[in-house]
Amino acid sequence: MLTLGLLLALLLALIGLVAGLAAMHNALVSEQRELRRSWGEIDSLFKRRQDEIPRLLKACEGFTQREHDVFVRLLDLRGRAQAAPTIAAKAAIEEELLALLGSIFALADNLPELKNREAFRQSQDRLREFAAQIARRRDAYNAGVLRFNLKIQTPPHSFVANFASMAPHEPFKAAGTDLCDA
Repeated sequence: MLTLGLLLALLLALIGLVAGLAAMHNALVSEQRELRRSWGEIDSLFKRRQDEIPRLLKACEGFTQREHDVFVRLLDLRGRAQAAPTIAAKAAIEEELLALLGSIFALADNLPELKNREAFRQSQDRLREFAAQIARRRDAYNAGVLRFNLKIQTPPHSFVANFASMAPHEPFKAAGTDLCDA
């Protein structure tokens, strides 16, 4: 026969266990929300950078017809990046987009009239700043992804994560294309 003290101890232990599991679940949910917010910041910068592309192309108008294919491809990539369904797809398209922007910046090095055009320089500066901000936020996002993924793969959080069907988040992989040096 269980004594009242033992029943009370078991009840308190059960309440403590449930409270601990709830706290772990809430912490994981909070980290997931933070990752979504962090990715939203990166996505917002992608959109702002993509909105800058038409201004850059307008600044390049009349300078070279032979680069027309590059401009068409840049606009195509811009549209594909806006519609990319996953982080990996968006990252791959953004890498291509950065490479093309780099080639336009290199073209400007050979065309001093274009390079000295104020609209081109302003657009180039904004695009470089977006690239730098994205790189900083990518590092923070990936650090959060690493923490979250590690947490849901190790006990005791892994039990809660499995029960709540929480899956690892996808890091934002980038090859390191950087407009800062272009």
